[in-house]
Amino acid sequence: MNAPVYAAGTLILWEYVITVDDEIDLFWSSKLSWIKCLFFANRYLPIALRVWAIIYECFLPSPVCDRRKPYPSDHLCRLILSPDSVVCVTVQILVMEGILVLRLWAITGRRRFLLGFFCCLLFLSMAATLGVYFFHTTTAPVRLYNWLSMLIFKFIMFLTAVFYRVRGVKATKILTQVRQNFGLKPMMGMLLRDSVFYFLIVLCCIPILALEDKSAMGLSFMSITITRMLLRLRKRAKPDLDLTISQVMELATFRVAIPAEQVPINSDT
Repeated sequence: MNAPVYAAGTLILWEYVITVDDEIDLFWSSKLSWIKCLFFANRYLPIALRVWAIIYECFLPSPVCDRRKPYPSDHLCRLILSPDSVVCVTVQILVMEGILVLRLWAITGRRRFLLGFFCCLLFLSMAATLGVYFFHTTTAPVRLYNWLSMLIFKFIMFLTAVFYRVRGVKATKILTQVRQNFGLKPMMGMLLRDSVFYFLIVLCCIPILALEDKSAMGLSFMSITITRMLLRLRKRAKPDLDLTISQVMELATFRVAIPAEQVPINSDT
């Protein structure tokens, strides 16, 4: 097993150990929702794949898939058994992108047409990525193009999040002038910082995904970043649930002026 796989496994397990208390406190007792299911999938799928990578490399007979066999059988063997196969990578990316789409949907006010738009954009991005993967050679320059559509998709989501954050800041300034103890700006700032930070992480991980034969390290960084984003959001949202009824009514009055995510966030977001 090569060093990146060892490093990715160590990183993902260490992250789990130091954040499992927050996971138990913030997610285990919450009601069932899409974001909760995706959180656990994003949390435990990389761990399962890293454990399987150790078993695959160290304990199964080598080689597991015989390259001397005809193309279909050898290819299917690697597609199903390899922890770094395109199937496993695609599932991980869909889980992470699903979380980001739901998060952006909440930021934009839970508008159904935007949810449908970003879902279609996600599947088009994945289709383009898989198309480049299957219909081109796998030399290093081409592997960089494999992830180009995903990068464009994330950039569109990033710009959308920034746009709604700027709108939210302007609306909050108006509300602050009316009510001086209006205190939702920390949540808005955190969402904007998380969006910027995640996009920077993606920019750093794309070269790793493109130039490494193993995708474990890049996907581990992205998965950990999303896990931290959700834990921080839940942790920050808990005090906001204690807002008085008058503040909630005031937010409802301004719901046309501000995005819906500035209303106190419940356990579904």
